[in-house]
Amino acid sequence: MLKFPPNQRLANAEDNFNSGNLDDAEKQIRQIQRLFPNSSEAKVCVDLLQKIESKRQLIIAEEKRIKALGFKALTPVSNTTIDGTSVSFSGFSIGKDFIHDAYSTYSGSEWFYNTANKGNKYITASMSATSNNSNPDLPTLGFYSVEGDKLFHQGTFKIEFARWDDYGTYLGNEPDFHNDFAKVNTVKFKLGCELPERILSKSYIVVIKLENTQSREYDRFGNPPYSYKGNAKYPSTLTIDDFKSNYKAVKIANL
Repeated sequence: MLKFPPNQRLANAEDNFNSGNLDDAEKQIRQIQRLFPNSSEAKVCVDLLQKIESKRQLIIAEEKRIKALGFKALTPVSNTTIDGTSVSFSGFSIGKDFIHDAYSTYSGSEWFYNTANKGNKYITASMSATSNNSNPDLPTLGFYSVEGDKLFHQGTFKIEFARWDDYGTYLGNEPDFHNDFAKVNTVKFKLGCELPERILSKSYIVVIKLENTQSREYDRFGNPPYSYKGNAKYPSTLTIDDFKSNYKAVKIANL
């Protein structure tokens, strides 16, 4: 073993690295470090090992990218109907604030908003829901990041009312027929989901589960007293096959 000098071993390792034979290159480097730990070649091996690891990470990332292209076959939908309730989505945007529950004043308009924590942002959208039912349940949007051939659940969207006639109706002092399915067929909402910026900068898909999982609730001490709450029970992961029946893509980004 010692008759095979370290400089020749290193040259072979570099040749294998350049040829893409990373496992053979690493094996030869380990032998140099074990048999000739004090040689100048052993010191060079440290840098070469880092290059091997970096190249492996690039290969893994490229494999994930190729697998993720399968989700490009999905066609995003801006509207769908679930159990008689039709919903349409528009105006997806990313920012620090989630604005909702606007109302008219003598001088113009006011509104309420949530501000994302440091390192986070909100992805927001508008939703219009139409139903002949006097008290329909509503669907919940889910946010999934794309990792290779799988989607990973990162969060769900909150549903808030888009606007009120005035501050009194927001407080529940007077009824607002525009936000009551018992009075009108269509009600408008704002949706928001707070997520880390690093998640929003990568590939993601906004998903709708084809179930109505949000129910209208009343709390006379709440502001506003009416709200929609529910648990869609999104699974931790999805694959392309799940979109054949139970799920649809609403928005695809950064693929």
